[in-house]
Amino acid sequence: MGYRIVEHNNRPKHRGNGALRFDHVGIPSCLVLACVVSLAGCFPQMKIENIEPDSSNLGDIIVIQGYGFGPDQGASAVLFPSGLTAQILTWSNFEIAAIVPQGVPFGYVPVTVNVLEADVPLFDSSLLLVEADPIQYRILAFGDSITSGVGTAYGGYTYYLESLLDVEEGSTVVINAGVGAELTSEGLERFESTLTKWNDLQTVLLLEGTNDVSDSSAAGPIDSIVSNLREMIHIARDDHGFQLVIGTLPPRLSSIGDLESPTTNELVVAIRDLALEEDVLLADHYQTFLDMQQWENYFSDSLHPNDQGYQLLADSWVQGALEYLFP
Repeated sequence: MGYRIVEHNNRPKHRGNGALRFDHVGIPSCLVLACVVSLAGCFPQMKIENIEPDSSNLGDIIVIQGYGFGPDQGASAVLFPSGLTAQILTWSNFEIAAIVPQGVPFGYVPVTVNVLEADVPLFDSSLLLVEADPIQYRILAFGDSITSGVGTAYGGYTYYLESLLDVEEGSTVVINAGVGAELTSEGLERFESTLTKWNDLQTVLLLEGTNDVSDSSAAGPIDSIVSNLREMIHIARDDHGFQLVIGTLPPRLSSIGDLESPTTNELVVAIRDLALEEDVLLADHYQTFLDMQQWENYFSDSLHPNDQGYQLLADSWVQGALEYLFP
């Protein structure tokens, strides 16, 4: 299940033996439906050329490659059978990263990109093998844009974390529940409803607070931020019985001459204290980054990690806390 790779890079793994071939079952490799109907006939305007990996499980990230998808998602969507719509991680004219939704039937299923261009719908479909491997661990990653994966095409640290745990522990799904620009107060509002979307969660990873300590956020004092995080701990652990791991914020590159935000440091200390008070496991991402030589090179901008930085975050979750949760 998931992405089983040993050497991490920014490409998803292939679990099959190459390109999709379905001749032995009489199914065409690609169902091309895209066209614009006019007096001149039917002209291809959008096309799926490849889906990686070529087989997947529920909750996995797939990358749809082709052309004509449009520069951003807008009203467009990735559709699965039974009327299911995929959560979109990134969208560009040539590549879409999406999550295979829960409820998709197993076997070969059509994945359809539906693009609305100048009010003319364009459709193209390609087949994906959805497998029914038993899932041993299901983890929810909750947070802001650092969790959603701004700065990378494949879902941030959750992609690398799922890969690590697949190799080390067995079939794992890491659900990405990151929302960009979110404050801890906003995270608290959606926290319980997000937890209850899945009945078989075991562990919740909580990484929130980056936007609260931004100078322009007006999010309130550190005590208010910690109170929001504490309430999320109680909801996950006490109300729903989930294991919870809280993470400190990565350091911040505020400017060339000021590489670290004092407010970030203040919240990092408060999160460490909170983990001790609530007796929950802590992944100290802040220290993990500072321990790396030239840690500033692990960022795509002043706030978000790059691919190498997201892989470092995944390592930090495992080495700092998750290794204690598995038998």
